[in-house]
Amino acid sequence: MRICLRTLKRSRRSQRHGLSLPELLASVLILGMIAASLGGVASAVRTANSYCSGYTQAAQHARVTLARLERNISLATANESFPGCRIFSTTVSGATFPDAVVVWKPLTTAAAPTGLPRVNELLLYTYNPSTPSQLLEIRDTTNTAAAPAATATSAWNTLVSTLLTSNTATRTVITTRLYTAKPNAAAATRGAVRFLAIAGPTDAQWTSYRAGTMAWDDLDWPMDRYGGSYGSRMVSLQIELLVDANDGVSSGNILPFFGSATYSYQLSR
Repeated sequence: MRICLRTLKRSRRSQRHGLSLPELLASVLILGMIAASLGGVASAVRTANSYCSGYTQAAQHARVTLARLERNISLATANESFPGCRIFSTTVSGATFPDAVVVWKPLTTAAAPTGLPRVNELLLYTYNPSTPSQLLEIRDTTNTAAAPAATATSAWNTLVSTLLTSNTATRTVITTRLYTAKPNAAAATRGAVRFLAIAGPTDAQWTSYRAGTMAWDDLDWPMDRYGGSYGSRMVSLQIELLVDANDGVSSGNILPFFGSATYSYQLSR
C-alpha cells in the first residue's frame, strides 16, 4: 500500500507541465521589459546614425565647395585695371551682407590681359535668390562685352543682377546645404555665405600713390616684394560658409566652415 501511494504521488508530480498563472504573468512582464529596452536602444542607434550622417554630408559639401572656390580664385587674372575679384554687398536693416563675388577667370587666355575683363571671362558666386540653400557658380559665355571699370559700383551691381537672371548664363549648383535665414521678419531669406578680400597694398594706398600723395616705398608691399619699377601685390580672398547639417530628426545643426585663396600680380611704378 505504501509503495502504491509513493508511486501515485510521483506520477502526479511528473504529470505537471507549463507554468502557473503567476509565473506566466511574471514571464510576460520580463519579456515586455526586455523588448522595451531593445526598442529604446534601436531608436537611439537610428537617431545617432541620422545625426552623424547629416554632419558627414554637410561637411563633405563644405569641403568640395571650398576646394572649388579656392582653386578658381587662386587662378584669377588680375592687373591694375581690375584686381582679379570684386565683392558685392547688400545692406538690409543696417546689416551688410557681402555674399556675392566676381572672379576674373577666363576659360583660356584673357582677351585683354592688361585691360578690363570680358563678361564671358567672369565667374559669379552667390546664393540662389529663388532657392537660398543653393550656392551658384554663374558664367555667361555668350556675352563678350567688356566689364565695367572696377570703381563703377552701380554698373557692376547691374551686371551682377543681369548675370543672375540671364537666360544665356550657365548656372552650376555647387552645394544645396547652405544655411538660410532672414535678416528680419519682412526680409527675404538669404543663404549664409560671406566673402572678404584683403590686399596689400590696399586700394586706398594705391589710389593715394597714383594721386601723388603716397610714396612708392611707403606702400605696404607683402614681404617687401617690390623693386624700382615693379611691385608684387597680393590678394587674399577669405570665404565663410554656414552649412546646414539637418538630419531630418533635429533642426538647428549649423556648421561653420572657412577657406581662403591667395594670388598675386605685378603693379608697375
